[in-house]
Amino acid sequence: MRIGLILSLGLLLASCSSNTSSTASRDVDAGPAIPDAVPETVDERFSYVFGYQMGLAMDENVMGIEPSVVAQGLLDYIEGTGLYSDEEMTQILSEFQDKVFQRAEELYRSTVAGNLDAAEAFLASNANRTGVVSLSDQIQYEVLQSGSPDGRRALASSTVTVDYQCIDLDGNIVDSTFGSQPVQLSLPDTISGFSAVVSQMSEGERVRAWIHPSQAYGSYGSGNIGPNELLIFDINLVSVDG
Repeated sequence: MRIGLILSLGLLLASCSSNTSSTASRDVDAGPAIPDAVPETVDERFSYVFGYQMGLAMDENVMGIEPSVVAQGLLDYIEGTGLYSDEEMTQILSEFQDKVFQRAEELYRSTVAGNLDAAEAFLASNANRTGVVSLSDQIQYEVLQSGSPDGRRALASSTVTVDYQCIDLDGNIVDSTFGSQPVQLSLPDTISGFSAVVSQMSEGERVRAWIHPSQAYGSYGSGNIGPNELLIFDINLVSVDG
C-alpha cells in the first residue's frame, strides 16, 4: 500500500510540472544537515536521483507543494511516525488529484481562448497587407513564386507532391519536409485550410498560407500543435499527380 501511495504521489508531482533542468535554492527545515557526499553504490545513486527528480517536479509546480513538508513526511515514514493512515493518505491523494485536474482544465481553457484571440487578431491585420489573398476570413495566402506557365493546376480532389514547412505564430517549426524529400498527399485527406490553398496553386508555385485553427486542428490541437493555434505554411507544389 505504501509503495502505491509513493508512486501515486510521484505521478501527481510530474503532472504538475514540466521536465526541466533548472534548479532553485530552498531552505528546508527537515532535521539535521546531511553532509555533502558523492553517492557510491547503485542504491545510493538511485536514491539521490529519486530525490532530485522530486525536487525538479516541486520546483516547477504551481499547486502549493511545500518541500519542507515533503521532507518531513519522508522522515516520518522512516521513523514510523506518520500523521495519516493509509486510508487517509488515499483520500488526500484523491483530493490533490482533483485539484490537479481542475488546474489543468483551467489552463486548457485559458490557452484555447488566448490562442483563438491571437489567431483572429493576426488574420484581421494580415488581411490588409499588400499581396495577401483572402479565400475567406479564415484562410489567407501570398504567392512567393509563380508557377510554371504550362504547369498543371491542382484541384481539391487532387493527389499532389509538395514540399512544405509549418510553423506557429511564435515561429516554432511544427512540421517540415524541407531538407528531406517532398511528400505525396491526397488533398481530401489533409486539413481543410491546406487543401483550400493548394487547390489554388499550379505546379512550380510557392506560397505562404495562414490558416485559422477551425480550418486546421481546432481546439484540441495535434501533437506539438497547441489548441486553437493558427498555422503558417510555406508550400511548394512540386507536381500534380492525379
